[in-house]
Amino acid sequence: MRRIIFLVLMLNVFFLSGESLSELPIDKWPRDKEIDDKVKQIVKRMDWWAKKTEGLDALGWNIFFCRLGEKLMKIGIKGLPYMLESVRDEHLDWETRVTIVSNIPYMEGIDTLHRVVISALGEILLDKRINESVRAGICSYCLEKLKDTSATPYLIQVMEDKSNPERVRWCAAHAFVFIPDERAVKPLLKNLDEDPSMEVKKISISALGAIGRKTGNKAMVPKLMGIVEDKGRNPLRYFAISALGAMKEDRLVPLLTQSIKNKDKRDFDVVIWALGNIGTPECKEVLLQLLKDEDESIRFNAANALIKTGDKGAISEVERSLERFSSGHREVIGKALKEAKKE
Repeated sequence: MRRIIFLVLMLNVFFLSGESLSELPIDKWPRDKEIDDKVKQIVKRMDWWAKKTEGLDALGWNIFFCRLGEKLMKIGIKGLPYMLESVRDEHLDWETRVTIVSNIPYMEGIDTLHRVVISALGEILLDKRINESVRAGICSYCLEKLKDTSATPYLIQVMEDKSNPERVRWCAAHAFVFIPDERAVKPLLKNLDEDPSMEVKKISISALGAIGRKTGNKAMVPKLMGIVEDKGRNPLRYFAISALGAMKEDRLVPLLTQSIKNKDKRDFDVVIWALGNIGTPECKEVLLQLLKDEDESIRFNAANALIKTGDKGAISEVERSLERFSSGHREVIGKALKEAKKE
Protein backbone atom coordinates (compact mmCIF):
# COMPACT_ATOMS: atom_id res chain seq x y z
CA MET A 1 0.00 0.00 0.00
CA ARG A 2 2.83 2.41 0.91
CA ARG A 3 4.51 1.70 -2.41
CA ILE A 4 1.30 2.48 -4.30
CA ILE A 5 0.85 5.76 -2.42
CA PHE A 6 4.50 6.65 -3.10
CA LEU A 7 4.10 5.96 -6.84
CA VAL A 8 0.93 8.05 -7.03
CA LEU A 9 2.69 10.95 -5.30
CA MET A 10 5.68 10.70 -7.63
CA LEU A 11 3.44 10.66 -10.70
CA ASN A 12 1.58 13.69 -9.40
CA VAL A 13 4.86 15.57 -8.91
CA PHE A 14 5.92 14.61 -12.43
CA PHE A 15 2.71 15.74 -14.08
CA LEU A 16 2.63 19.02 -12.19
CA SER A 17 6.22 19.97 -12.99
CA GLY A 18 6.74 22.82 -15.49
CA GLU A 19 8.95 20.64 -17.70
CA SER A 20 6.35 17.90 -18.22
CA LEU A 21 3.41 20.30 -18.59
CA SER A 22 5.24 22.10 -21.39
CA GLU A 23 4.85 18.93 -23.46
CA LEU A 24 1.09 18.65 -22.93
CA PRO A 25 -1.77 20.75 -24.36
CA ILE A 26 -3.35 22.60 -21.46
CA ASP A 27 -6.70 20.84 -21.92
CA LYS A 28 -4.84 17.55 -21.26
CA TRP A 29 -3.27 18.67 -17.99
CA PRO A 30 -4.19 16.70 -14.84
CA ARG A 31 -6.71 18.75 -12.87
CA ASP A 32 -6.50 19.71 -9.22
CA LYS A 33 -9.99 20.25 -7.79
CA GLU A 34 -8.71 22.44 -4.97
CA ILE A 35 -6.89 24.71 -7.42
CA ASP A 36 -9.90 24.84 -9.75
CA ASP A 37 -12.14 25.82 -6.83
CA LYS A 38 -9.77 28.64 -5.85
CA VAL A 39 -9.70 30.02 -9.39
CA LYS A 40 -13.47 29.65 -9.65
CA GLN A 41 -14.02 31.75 -6.53
CA ILE A 42 -11.72 34.51 -7.75
CA VAL A 43 -13.33 34.57 -11.19
CA LYS A 44 -16.78 34.63 -9.59
CA ARG A 45 -15.85 37.69 -7.51
CA MET A 46 -14.37 39.42 -10.56
CA ASP A 47 -17.48 38.80 -12.59
CA TRP A 48 -19.84 39.94 -9.86
CA TRP A 49 -18.00 43.24 -9.62
CA ALA A 50 -17.69 43.66 -13.42
CA LYS A 51 -21.43 43.20 -13.90
CA LYS A 52 -22.29 45.36 -10.90
CA THR A 53 -20.22 48.30 -12.22
CA GLU A 54 -20.92 47.81 -15.94
CA GLY A 55 -21.03 51.18 -17.65
CA LEU A 56 -19.90 53.00 -14.52
CA ASP A 57 -16.60 54.61 -13.71
CA ALA A 58 -16.63 53.02 -10.27
CA LEU A 59 -14.13 54.22 -7.68
CA GLY A 60 -11.66 51.48 -6.85
CA TRP A 61 -12.51 49.35 -9.91
CA ASN A 62 -8.89 49.01 -11.02
CA ILE A 63 -7.60 48.36 -7.50
CA PHE A 64 -10.19 45.64 -6.96
CA PHE A 65 -9.35 43.86 -10.20
CA CYS A 66 -5.61 44.21 -9.63
CA ARG A 67 -5.90 42.56 -6.24
CA LEU A 68 -7.90 39.67 -7.64
CA GLY A 69 -5.42 39.39 -10.50
CA GLU A 70 -2.59 39.14 -8.00
CA LYS A 71 -4.41 36.25 -6.34
CA LEU A 72 -4.61 34.46 -9.69
CA MET A 73 -0.89 34.97 -10.20
CA LYS A 74 -0.14 33.52 -6.76
CA ILE A 75 -2.09 30.36 -7.61
CA GLY A 76 0.33 29.96 -10.51
CA ILE A 77 0.33 27.85 -13.63
CA LYS A 78 -1.75 25.04 -12.10
CA GLY A 79 -4.70 27.42 -12.38
CA LEU A 80 -4.33 27.81 -16.15
CA PRO A 81 -6.85 25.12 -17.22
CA TYR A 82 -9.75 26.73 -15.37
CA MET A 83 -8.56 30.24 -16.28
CA LEU A 84 -8.63 29.44 -19.99
CA GLU A 85 -12.03 27.79 -19.66
CA SER A 86 -13.21 31.05 -18.09
CA VAL A 87 -11.76 33.08 -20.99
CA ARG A 88 -13.92 31.03 -23.35
CA ASP A 89 -17.04 31.37 -21.18
CA GLU A 90 -19.43 33.79 -22.93
CA HIS A 91 -21.56 34.00 -19.78
CA LEU A 92 -18.78 35.89 -18.04
CA ASP A 93 -18.39 39.64 -18.49
CA TRP A 94 -15.76 40.59 -21.09
CA GLU A 95 -13.85 42.65 -18.50
CA THR A 96 -13.51 39.59 -16.30
CA ARG A 97 -12.11 37.55 -19.15
CA VAL A 98 -9.71 40.25 -20.32
CA THR A 99 -8.45 40.64 -16.74
CA ILE A 100 -7.72 36.92 -16.60
CA VAL A 101 -5.82 37.09 -19.90
CA SER A 102 -3.81 40.13 -18.79
CA ASN A 103 -2.42 38.28 -15.76
CA ILE A 104 -1.17 35.21 -17.62
CA PRO A 105 2.20 36.69 -18.76
CA TYR A 106 3.17 37.47 -15.17
CA MET A 107 2.46 34.09 -13.59
CA GLU A 108 5.40 32.31 -12.00
CA GLY A 109 6.66 29.49 -14.20
CA ILE A 110 5.07 30.80 -17.39
CA ASP A 111 8.47 31.18 -19.12
CA THR A 112 8.69 27.42 -19.66
CA LEU A 113 5.15 27.20 -21.00
CA HIS A 114 4.99 29.82 -23.76
CA ARG A 115 4.33 27.30 -26.53
CA VAL A 116 1.39 25.52 -24.92
CA VAL A 117 -0.11 28.75 -23.53
CA ILE A 118 0.11 30.49 -26.90
CA SER A 119 -1.35 27.45 -28.63
CA ALA A 120 -4.37 27.51 -26.30
CA LEU A 121 -4.83 31.27 -26.56
CA GLY A 122 -4.32 31.14 -30.33
CA GLU A 123 -7.28 28.80 -30.70
CA ILE A 124 -9.44 31.21 -28.71
CA LEU A 125 -8.17 34.15 -30.76
CA LEU A 126 -9.18 32.46 -34.01
CA ASP A 127 -12.66 31.63 -32.72
CA LYS A 128 -14.94 34.35 -34.12
CA ARG A 129 -17.68 33.43 -31.67
CA ILE A 130 -15.55 34.84 -28.85
CA ASN A 131 -16.21 38.42 -27.72
CA GLU A 132 -14.28 41.01 -29.76
CA SER A 133 -12.81 42.70 -26.68
CA VAL A 134 -11.53 39.37 -25.36
CA ARG A 135 -9.86 38.54 -28.68
CA ALA A 136 -8.29 42.00 -28.83
CA GLY A 137 -7.15 41.57 -25.21
CA ILE A 138 -5.43 38.27 -26.02
CA CYS A 139 -3.29 40.10 -28.59
CA SER A 140 -2.58 43.24 -26.56
CA TYR A 141 -2.37 42.01 -22.98
CA CYS A 142 -0.91 38.56 -23.44
CA LEU A 143 0.68 37.63 -26.77
CA GLU A 144 2.59 40.88 -27.21
CA LYS A 145 3.70 40.72 -23.57
CA LEU A 146 5.01 37.17 -23.95
CA LYS A 147 7.02 38.35 -27.00
CA ASP A 148 7.23 34.82 -28.36
CA THR A 149 7.34 34.19 -32.11
CA SER A 150 5.22 31.05 -31.72
CA ALA A 151 2.28 33.51 -31.69
CA THR A 152 3.12 34.75 -35.20
CA PRO A 153 0.99 32.28 -37.25
CA TYR A 154 -2.13 33.09 -35.20
CA LEU A 155 -1.60 36.84 -35.46
CA ILE A 156 -0.99 36.66 -39.21
CA GLN A 157 -4.13 34.61 -39.71
CA VAL A 158 -6.16 37.20 -37.81
CA MET A 159 -4.71 40.06 -39.88
CA GLU A 160 -5.28 38.33 -43.19
CA ASP A 161 -8.93 37.54 -42.49
CA LYS A 162 -10.63 40.87 -43.21
CA SER A 163 -13.93 39.58 -41.82
CA ASN A 164 -12.38 39.98 -38.37
CA PRO A 165 -13.34 43.23 -36.59
CA GLU A 166 -11.04 46.20 -37.22
CA ARG A 167 -10.07 46.32 -33.53
CA VAL A 168 -8.91 42.70 -33.51
CA ARG A 169 -6.91 43.13 -36.73
CA TRP A 170 -5.34 46.31 -35.31
CA CYS A 171 -4.31 44.54 -32.08
CA ALA A 172 -2.84 41.63 -34.05
CA ALA A 173 -0.71 44.02 -36.13
CA HIS A 174 0.28 46.01 -33.03
CA ALA A 175 1.64 42.86 -31.39
CA PHE A 176 4.47 42.83 -33.96
CA VAL A 177 5.79 46.08 -32.53
CA PHE A 178 6.95 43.81 -29.68
CA ILE A 179 7.45 40.51 -31.54
CA PRO A 180 10.32 41.03 -34.03
CA ASP A 181 9.45 38.19 -36.39
CA GLU A 182 10.45 38.64 -40.03
CA ARG A 183 7.67 36.27 -41.09
CA ALA A 184 5.25 39.12 -40.40
CA VAL A 185 6.86 41.52 -42.88
CA LYS A 186 4.98 40.34 -45.99
CA PRO A 187 1.55 40.19 -44.28
CA LEU A 188 2.09 43.65 -42.79
CA LEU A 189 3.08 45.04 -46.19
CA LYS A 190 0.00 43.37 -47.62
CA ASN A 191 -2.09 45.26 -45.07
CA LEU A 192 -0.94 48.53 -46.62
CA ASP A 193 -2.54 47.55 -49.92
CA GLU A 194 -5.50 45.45 -48.86
CA ASP A 195 -6.75 46.31 -45.38
CA PRO A 196 -9.80 48.61 -45.55
CA SER A 197 -8.91 50.34 -42.27
CA MET A 198 -6.56 53.34 -42.27
CA GLU A 199 -5.84 52.68 -38.58
CA VAL A 200 -4.70 49.12 -39.32
CA LYS A 201 -2.45 50.46 -42.08
CA LYS A 202 -0.88 52.99 -39.70
CA ILE A 203 -0.11 50.44 -37.01
CA SER A 204 1.19 48.01 -39.64
CA ILE A 205 3.79 50.63 -40.63
CA SER A 206 4.80 51.06 -36.99
CA ALA A 207 5.20 47.27 -36.69
CA LEU A 208 7.28 47.15 -39.87
CA GLY A 209 9.56 49.85 -38.47
CA ALA A 210 9.98 47.94 -35.21
CA ILE A 211 10.79 44.68 -37.00
CA GLY A 212 13.24 46.44 -39.32
CA ARG A 213 14.95 48.17 -36.41
CA LYS A 214 15.29 44.99 -34.35
CA THR A 215 16.21 42.51 -37.11
CA GLY A 216 17.89 44.60 -39.83
CA ASN A 217 15.33 43.42 -42.39
CA LYS A 218 15.05 46.00 -45.20
CA ALA A 219 12.22 44.44 -47.21
CA MET A 220 9.79 47.16 -46.14
CA VAL A 221 12.02 50.10 -47.06
CA PRO A 222 11.00 50.56 -50.76
CA LYS A 223 7.28 50.59 -49.88
CA LEU A 224 7.76 53.04 -47.01
CA MET A 225 10.02 55.28 -49.09
CA GLY A 226 7.30 55.41 -51.74
CA ILE A 227 4.83 56.64 -49.14
CA VAL A 228 7.25 59.38 -48.00
CA GLU A 229 7.82 60.45 -51.62
CA ASP A 230 4.08 60.83 -52.17
CA LYS A 231 3.49 64.55 -52.80
CA GLY A 232 -0.16 64.35 -51.86
CA ARG A 233 -1.64 64.48 -48.37
CA ASN A 234 -0.99 60.83 -47.63
CA PRO A 235 -2.12 60.10 -44.04
CA LEU A 236 0.46 57.30 -43.87
CA ARG A 237 3.44 59.61 -44.53
CA TYR A 238 3.94 60.53 -40.87
CA PHE A 239 4.09 56.86 -39.85
CA ALA A 240 6.41 55.92 -42.72
CA ILE A 241 8.88 58.67 -41.74
CA SER A 242 8.73 57.52 -38.13
CA ALA A 243 9.32 53.87 -39.08
CA LEU A 244 12.24 54.62 -41.38
CA GLY A 245 13.69 57.03 -38.84
CA ALA A 246 13.50 54.36 -36.15
CA MET A 247 15.40 52.04 -38.51
CA LYS A 248 18.04 54.78 -39.01
CA GLU A 249 17.51 54.42 -42.75
CA ASP A 250 19.93 56.90 -44.34
CA ARG A 251 18.14 56.69 -47.71
CA LEU A 252 15.45 58.77 -46.04
CA VAL A 253 17.78 61.73 -45.35
CA PRO A 254 17.68 63.38 -48.83
CA LEU A 255 13.87 63.34 -48.76
CA LEU A 256 13.80 64.92 -45.31
CA THR A 257 16.38 67.60 -46.10
CA GLN A 258 14.58 68.45 -49.34
CA SER A 259 11.31 68.70 -47.44
CA ILE A 260 12.88 71.25 -45.10
CA LYS A 261 14.49 73.23 -47.94
CA ASN A 262 11.08 73.43 -49.61
CA LYS A 263 9.63 74.68 -46.31
CA ASP A 264 7.17 71.80 -46.44
CA LYS A 265 5.43 71.92 -43.07
CA ARG A 266 3.81 68.49 -43.43
CA ASP A 267 4.71 66.19 -40.54
CA PHE A 268 7.47 68.62 -39.53
CA ASP A 269 7.84 67.31 -35.99
CA VAL A 270 8.50 63.72 -37.08
CA VAL A 271 10.81 64.92 -39.87
CA ILE A 272 12.97 66.65 -37.25
CA TRP A 273 12.80 63.64 -34.91
CA ALA A 274 13.88 61.27 -37.71
CA LEU A 275 16.85 63.49 -38.60
CA GLY A 276 17.99 63.37 -34.99
CA ASN A 277 17.53 59.62 -34.67
CA ILE A 278 19.41 58.87 -37.91
CA GLY A 279 22.09 61.28 -36.74
CA THR A 280 24.44 61.46 -39.75
CA PRO A 281 26.64 64.57 -40.14
CA GLU A 282 24.23 65.83 -42.80
CA CYS A 283 21.30 65.39 -40.39
CA LYS A 284 23.09 67.30 -37.64
CA GLU A 285 23.91 70.16 -40.01
CA VAL A 286 20.25 70.52 -41.00
CA LEU A 287 19.17 70.46 -37.35
CA LEU A 288 21.72 73.13 -36.43
CA GLN A 289 20.21 75.37 -39.08
CA LEU A 290 16.72 74.71 -37.68
CA LEU A 291 17.99 75.72 -34.25
CA LYS A 292 18.06 79.28 -35.64
CA ASP A 293 14.53 79.17 -37.08
CA GLU A 294 12.10 81.98 -36.22
CA ASP A 295 9.45 79.46 -35.11
CA GLU A 296 10.15 78.47 -31.49
CA SER A 297 8.37 75.11 -31.82
CA ILE A 298 10.75 74.21 -34.65
CA ARG A 299 13.76 75.34 -32.61
CA PHE A 300 12.48 73.33 -29.65
CA ASN A 301 12.10 70.11 -31.68
CA ALA A 302 15.51 70.65 -33.29
CA ALA A 303 17.16 71.16 -29.87
CA ASN A 304 15.72 67.91 -28.53
CA ALA A 305 16.76 66.03 -31.68
CA LEU A 306 20.31 67.39 -31.45
CA ILE A 307 20.59 66.42 -27.78
CA LYS A 308 19.53 62.84 -28.60
CA THR A 309 22.32 62.52 -31.19
CA GLY A 310 24.79 62.64 -28.29
CA ASP A 311 27.13 64.80 -30.36
CA LYS A 312 29.10 67.06 -27.95
CA GLY A 313 29.45 69.87 -30.45
CA ALA A 314 25.74 69.85 -31.22
CA ILE A 315 24.88 69.79 -27.51
CA SER A 316 27.12 72.82 -26.94
CA GLU A 317 25.22 74.68 -29.67
CA VAL A 318 21.94 73.85 -27.94
CA GLU A 319 23.29 75.19 -24.64
CA ARG A 320 24.29 78.44 -26.32
CA SER A 321 20.80 78.81 -27.79
CA LEU A 322 18.91 78.43 -24.48
CA GLU A 323 18.28 82.16 -24.09
CA ARG A 324 16.20 82.13 -27.27
CA PHE A 325 13.57 79.89 -25.67
CA SER A 326 10.63 80.76 -23.45
CA SER A 327 10.84 79.65 -19.82
CA GLY A 328 8.76 76.46 -20.31
CA HIS A 329 10.79 75.20 -23.28
CA ARG A 330 14.03 76.30 -21.62
CA GLU A 331 13.25 74.17 -18.57
CA VAL A 332 12.49 71.06 -20.65
CA ILE A 333 15.64 71.47 -22.75
CA GLY A 334 17.72 72.12 -19.62
CA LYS A 335 16.58 68.82 -18.10
CA ALA A 336 17.36 66.97 -21.34
CA LEU A 337 20.84 68.51 -21.38
CA LYS A 338 21.51 67.35 -17.81
CA GLU A 339 20.43 63.81 -18.66
CA ALA A 340 22.63 63.82 -21.77
CA LYS A 341 25.68 64.82 -19.73
CA LYS A 342 25.11 61.90 -17.34
CA GLU A 343 25.31 59.37 -20.13
